[in-house]
Amino acid sequence: MSAPLAEGTSHEDKLRAMQDFQAAMDALKRGDRAKAERLARQACEYDPEHDDHGALLAWVRATTSRPNAAGEGIAALTNILRRNPKNELALLYRAKLLRRVGKGGPALSDLDQLLAINPDHREAQGEAKMLRAKQRQNG
Repeated sequence: MSAPLAEGTSHEDKLRAMQDFQAAMDALKRGDRAKAERLARQACEYDPEHDDHGALLAWVRATTSRPNAAGEGIAALTNILRRNPKNELALLYRAKLLRRVGKGGPALSDLDQLLAINPDHREAQGEAKMLRAKQRQNG
């Protein structure tokens, strides 16, 4: 048995969380939201201190048809960003949710923050380009 790591999370738990997180991302890419949510929730349980796991869970839950799902997701991602303002996944997912609820300005602000951290982030580049084009059209 390995020595416990920070916050009482063992090495095995952190490894399991990483595996569940990756499997959740894969399930999401395949469109299996139920499996993605289950695996993301497990990743959070195994390693609750890893903000990417919480960001993924918030995103999966926010993209359902549940009333106010997007608002709840934005709130959850905002809480993650209060703890870790440079979390790339939380910035990306919050930007996408903000865009969905018609808040293009704040969405672009999140994307600009993300691109300041990681200028080569392809998805953020595409989202920002699309939002800027939409702003020019409406502007």
